[in-house]
Amino acid sequence: MTHNVVVTEPAVNDLHEIKYYFDYIVKLPPGQKILRKISDAIKSLKKLPSRHTVNDARLAAIGVRAFPVESYIIFYTIEDGNIVILRILHSSRNWGEII
Repeated sequence: MTHNVVVTEPAVNDLHEIKYYFDYIVKLPPGQKILRKISDAIKSLKKLPSRHTVNDARLAAIGVRAFPVESYIIFYTIEDGNIVILRILHSSRNWGEII
């Protein structure tokens, strides 16, 4: 079964922040490469979205799953056959307070 992917507004904003960071703050070209890897990783969820878990009891209890891509963590849920991308956060951030 193939699932649809829904990207929430906060996750879209996260992607914009990632692009801005690489384009204007550090001025390094890897920004597009990382965004492509994140996009490919999200697309890969369509085949087997339940393969990831999260090591946080509070988030797991509400059905949040997570997985790393480079230095970022993609947080998502599976709802009514849809994969809902909640946030895409740098691993150094205090994501427990953000999610």
